[in-house]
Amino acid sequence: ISMMAEERLQTKIKRIKVVLRSTNNDWDETLYRLLAKYFGMKVNAGPFTVLALNLPLRIIRKHADKRLQVEALMYGQAGMLEPGAFEKEIYDEYYCSLLAEYRLLRQKYSLKPAEPSIWKFHRLRPVNFPTIRISQFAGLISTGSSLFGILKKCRDTSGLRKILSSAASSYWDNHYTFGSYKKGKEKRTGSTMINVLMINTIIPMLFLYGRETGTDEYCNRALDMLDDIEAEDNRVLREWSESGIRPCSALESQGMIHIREKYCKNRQCLNCPFGSKLISLGGNIDPGNNYMLEDSGNK
Repeated sequence: ISMMAEERLQTKIKRIKVVLRSTNNDWDETLYRLLAKYFGMKVNAGPFTVLALNLPLRIIRKHADKRLQVEALMYGQAGMLEPGAFEKEIYDEYYCSLLAEYRLLRQKYSLKPAEPSIWKFHRLRPVNFPTIRISQFAGLISTGSSLFGILKKCRDTSGLRKILSSAASSYWDNHYTFGSYKKGKEKRTGSTMINVLMINTIIPMLFLYGRETGTDEYCNRALDMLDDIEAEDNRVLREWSESGIRPCSALESQGMIHIREKYCKNRQCLNCPFGSKLISLGGNIDPGNNYMLEDSGNK
């Protein structure tokens, strides 16, 4: 399972390399784009990716010391400040301040906003609304220093968690969308989201950085961090648990997800350590057990 986890990590690294090369080996810009994608989770990964591509990190860095301007850039480029983006006209102070800032910055940098219709709200818990996630993302990115440089210095997951724990602006304590007041509380990135960011962006990038620079310390640290994160909980892992195998860490859960997605689903049993072992049992296999195999569709 550990071997499969590293194989899954290598798969992620290949995708990250494509992004890294497209940014001329800019590690911070690459991290920015990857973080944006995963802040959107599955539902809004595409729109968040569009936002990051339409708003380069170099522009944000020029305004990193002014949180309102960073949020204005993000909400503006997301199309959320365009007329008609929400059901009713919005007159509250925060929205008007964002709009005023964005109008100036849009002209200054010749920016073109995305279509507001690309964002998905339906069937999402309010705390996962893109309006909230964008503010949390802005808080994380609003640093005058190299975020990747800061993360590289972390030697354990507790350090990463402190950095990745980002609160939305105070306006969102009592709102989920612009103009709609609803008494609530501080909206801070939760542990599940932080785990997603560590597993899919920070750890793979640290591992890749170690490989690219020939520094084994970063590779080893990345694997240790992955083993220190609690196991994920999803449909695939629940199937494993029902079969009697339960992951003890994200390292193991990633390995088990990889076996399921790459080998079981594609019936690559001969190339899988589990599958080849089962095949070697021959007639001793229980015919009543499907061993998590995908239905081939053949009758």
